[in-house]
Amino acid sequence: MSGGFNWADYGSEQGDLEKSTKDAKERRQSQNARKRQKRLWLPVNAEKKVIILDDDPFRIDEHSMLINGTRKGNWFTCIKKLAALAEDKQELKMFKGGCPFCSINEPYFVGFVTVLVVTPFRLERGPDKGKTIKNYRNLLPMKLETLEWFHKEKRDRKSLVGALYRFSRTKKQGQAAFGVPSFLQMVTNLDDPKLLMPAKDPNGNDITIPPVAWTKEEYSKMFEPLAHTEMAALAKEIRAGSDGSGGGGNRRNNDDDEEYGGDSGGGSDDSGGGGDDEIPF
Repeated sequence: MSGGFNWADYGSEQGDLEKSTKDAKERRQSQNARKRQKRLWLPVNAEKKVIILDDDPFRIDEHSMLINGTRKGNWFTCIKKLAALAEDKQELKMFKGGCPFCSINEPYFVGFVTVLVVTPFRLERGPDKGKTIKNYRNLLPMKLETLEWFHKEKRDRKSLVGALYRFSRTKKQGQAAFGVPSFLQMVTNLDDPKLLMPAKDPNGNDITIPPVAWTKEEYSKMFEPLAHTEMAALAKEIRAGSDGSGGGGNRRNNDDDEEYGGDSGGGSDDSGGGGDDEIPF
């Protein structure tokens, strides 16, 4: 076809090749970061000891969506507030049009801090099945009541960086997915060799480093919101699934809802398993 309208002028990336390739790579990395979030979770009748690594929670409004029968990895930052600013800010134009997920379920306010899990656990799947690991980072997801507790703890102790807590879960309903925290002690030396966590050097080699919290930039990548067009397309698929295909379906959130999705860190720990679809936050 010659002359006239060409869809590629609008539907494909134009301009600087290096920039468009970099932008696409960053979008893919952000999607992977969202899917691979490791949120602190406990099966019933289990406990873990964790050290808090930062005490200024990264806070967002979030949707937990039931997609293909699971909520695991299906957490999405609500764009309602961003959409309200899009009229005046060109850099936010991709959010213009409101949040399509708000018509499916209500967002909840949640804050995240980085914790170092020092309780060992055994990998139950994958190429490293049977391997025991420890000193790995998780996200501690805190909704309103837990945020209030966290604020009080920080106020009483001045800082929670280095605070060692035991999290214990005794029941599935009426308790946070990570259980109930109890303070044990302050760890004053995070450089202790016993606390070194696994990492990669610039060449991809395995190394160990002192525990550090995720940075603001890393949090931003993990929780980077989808553009309005992407959310609208996904919302359409979810509605279609809830109409009878079994692929979607959502209900209103409440603070006692057990099905917010989560991640046990890649496998079941020694204290007990739990199917991925049961993982609550």
